[in-house]
Amino acid sequence: MPEFFKPKKQVLKTPEQAYAELLGNSSENQIIEIPIDLTDEIDDQPQKIHEDKIDRIVESMKIVGQLDPIIVVTNPKKEGRYLLIAGRHRRRACIKLGLQKVKAIIKKETNPDKQRLMLLSTNNDRNTDYLPSELAFSYLEQMKLLQKLGSKSTASQIAQENNTNRKTVHKYIQLTKLIPPLLSRVDSNAITVGAGYELAFLSESEQAKVFNFLLNHSDCHVTKENAREIRLAPDDLQNIFYPLVDKPTLFDDEEEIETTEEPKAEKKINIDISEPISSSVSSEKQQKNSQVLMTVAYIIQKEAYSILSYIISCFPTSKEVIELINTKYVSNEISFKGTLDEDKKTSFMPACVQYSVSFKKKLTITFTSNTKTKENYKISYEELDCILRIFLRKYVTIEDKILAIKEAQK
Repeated sequence: MPEFFKPKKQVLKTPEQAYAELLGNSSENQIIEIPIDLTDEIDDQPQKIHEDKIDRIVESMKIVGQLDPIIVVTNPKKEGRYLLIAGRHRRRACIKLGLQKVKAIIKKETNPDKQRLMLLSTNNDRNTDYLPSELAFSYLEQMKLLQKLGSKSTASQIAQENNTNRKTVHKYIQLTKLIPPLLSRVDSNAITVGAGYELAFLSESEQAKVFNFLLNHSDCHVTKENAREIRLAPDDLQNIFYPLVDKPTLFDDEEEIETTEEPKAEKKINIDISEPISSSVSSEKQQKNSQVLMTVAYIIQKEAYSILSYIISCFPTSKEVIELINTKYVSNEISFKGTLDEDKKTSFMPACVQYSVSFKKKLTITFTSNTKTKENYKISYEELDCILRIFLRKYVTIEDKILAIKEAQK
């Protein structure tokens, strides 16, 4: 048989060979094994580590081994070591399995900007579970790097490298202009990416007003439609969210907290949250109850901060706040005691005021003076939620709220 009629022997490629061929089949893309302890991760990355993803990779590797290699470059600052460009989750999965070596591709790129660009694009391309904020800052950094390297069609390049489109890239980059509390709501899906995109065109002060309004109106939800309205009229939040309501709401600055006090040793503070509170001059009793309520809110901030942190960072409804209180505090029969700080005492509070608080069917709080005089109050958790939102609005700055959100995200 002539030589040219002889069929060539077919050889099945290994996963490593196929992967190298996919990357260009150059010698640079050959897959080798390197010691894991010679690889160093780069800390400064917009994407976070997801422990659940590591666990999924671990389970997969127990069955099929490591199919995809990590990507590294030589570490210019540490001879004989490598910087990890892509594959943090895979590397950690190998470590979790107790492996000594990891399959890797060693790239010869020495330009720090190109290395950084490679890191950002490969990590985004290999993961679909990143938060909107992580993608947003990653796309923004990629755009700046491409511009620095002289590229003109930056959005198109980012879209191509990240398996998306130019419009999506621009939408996510716009999210980086959101203040942290609103961006946090986008990450938690309380605000959609589309709605966040619209709000991101507002100034920081206008965004802060939106955040405070939402914080104090738990029944309001931002949609893409009303976000567009807010973008056009950021000072008209009341009419945008309550188009049929002409009367002032519970949390207007001029309003005082109206309460009714039962003439008993045990006092119950009741707030009618369905009607606007009277703006008339408060009586001495009303002033006292108002100060008592704000003192209660201060004590909750000091002793049970997770309740306020939840309200700040999650925009929950009253029902959700009550559910948290019942689950975390009431069911565990939480109680605490303390002494009011000097700067928190009011004209209605006697010297050396001590307090004790317990979470039962209602919040029960007792104030005790140095003469052992006691005043007892019971507050429903619906009322407590209302009080805390007023306290947050009146006495907690936007900077402190942002710090609270950052702490909650750790």
